[in-house]
Amino acid sequence: ANRVLMATDADRASVTQASRLQHLLIEAGTPAEAISLIWINRHGTPAETALASLQAGLGRAPAAAIGPAPEAMFAALDIGQPLVLARPRL
Repeated sequence: ANRVLMATDADRASVTQASRLQHLLIEAGTPAEAISLIWINRHGTPAETALASLQAGLGRAPAAAIGPAPEAMFAALDIGQPLVLARPRL
C-alpha cells in the first residue's frame, strides 16, 4: 500500500491495539512514514490529554482528528442510516 490510514481513539485499549497494528504493518514492510494516524475522538477527550496518550503509545501525533458528533449520530440512527450517509459534510 502507498498509504495506510490508521484510525484510533486515545483510550488505553485503543492505543495498545493501534500500537500492535503499527508494529505488524512495519514488520510486513510498510514504511513508517506511509502510516498516518487519524484520531477518532468518540468520547470528547480533551486534546492535550489525547495527544499525550497517542504520542506516548504510538510515537506520533495524529495527522487528523475527527471530533465527537453525538447529536448527528442519534439523528442518523433515528432515520436508519450510517452517519456518513445521513450527514456527509459533518
